[in-house]
Amino acid sequence: MFAAVFFVALFSGGYGTQCGIRNTVSDTDRIVGGTDAGPHEFPWQASLRLFSSPVCGATILNDRWVVTAAHCIRYRHYFYKVLVGKNHLDRIESTELSYSVSAIIVHPKFDPATVDYDVALILLSRPLEFSKYSYLRPVCLPYSFENFTGLPCIATGWGYTRPDGSESDVLQKVNLPVWSQSSCRSTYNDINDITNRMMCAGYYKGGRGPCKGDSGGPLQCP
Repeated sequence: MFAAVFFVALFSGGYGTQCGIRNTVSDTDRIVGGTDAGPHEFPWQASLRLFSSPVCGATILNDRWVVTAAHCIRYRHYFYKVLVGKNHLDRIESTELSYSVSAIIVHPKFDPATVDYDVALILLSRPLEFSKYSYLRPVCLPYSFENFTGLPCIATGWGYTRPDGSESDVLQKVNLPVWSQSSCRSTYNDINDITNRMMCAGYYKGGRGPCKGDSGGPLQCP
């Protein structure tokens, strides 16, 4: 199951920048069971850093705000930084930009025990310049009434490529079908109550999906 913030690719006129538009690249075969993403293929992908170390993914919403998972936030805002324009974690890239954090808003109903309302907003210290850095774009948010059951959505992140492994240097992507809410509840309610703020995406047999370090990143649907 992939419990994360959920986004869908739509068009928006905000900030003079179209949201949710991927840069087209070719796949490179290996997130668990995934493949390497191309440079800036997912231009809204961000890396959340704590004391300079990567802890979670994050996603660009607009020129001042990014979103991540609430369970990624354990310290005051000034201990965190947000990096954008990255593809490799283990090197400094000419396209990367680092932003200090001015504020973090964790959902007031977030429950660490059940991970319900697992969302947090991060205010950047200065605006992202989409017109200057064309490889950066915001993601699009879905409408609350949209149903994506059965669609092949994409999870991205620099998390572990094996449950017993380590973080990936290159951003990974993996296609994951979205489950119906009834299937999600019948499969996972014995482990954790599935609320209306949660969804499931992935494969019953396992082998592919997000892992440690991928939290906070987007699940992107066409």
